Amino acid sequence: LNGLTGGMFARHHALGMDAICFAVYGHHGKDTEEEAKEAEGRCSSWVNLGGGVRGDHEMALEVNEWRVDVLVDLIGLIHGNRHNVMHFRPSPVQAVMVYAATTGSPSIDLFLSDRIATPPDLFRSSFTENALLVPPSHFVNNQRGLIPPPSQDQPPPRSDPGLPQGG
Repeated sequence: LNGLTGGMFARHHALGMDAICFAVYGHHGKDTEEEAKEAEGRCSSWVNLGGGVRGDHEMALEVNEWRVDVLVDLIGLIHGNRHNVMHFRPSPVQAVMVYAATTGSPSIDLFLSDRIATPPDLFRSSFTENALLVPPSHFVNNQRGLIPPPSQDQPPPRSDPGLPQGG
């Protein structure tokens, strides 16, 4: 997750906002130790909720103690998620950002998306959440390791990205 959201968390500091990161299961094992430390450093606070041994209500109580204004689920309804924490309303405003469709949950207030992924007519008729459509895209990107733009004089060879020479 740090690979995509790291830059977003770093920009919160520049805007004078705190980004308190609640890790349900700590680091998920895909990050290197260096990446894990980098992720923690980009957040104002890093809170490991110990999801492997704690119940949803207990985790919601801890989130509530932090007095978070807006709680955003960045994981989604994947295997092992702890979405039920949101049902206890640990924050006055709760949002999701990784779904392709409505959660159908009355505990989610905002659906963060864009006009391409979520056309306005679709969310008005089908979503339980209010949509917050951000331009140009709701997909976050750390922008680390961006590929430099190709030279206007000479396009890159097709073999660089593994494409056949003809086609």
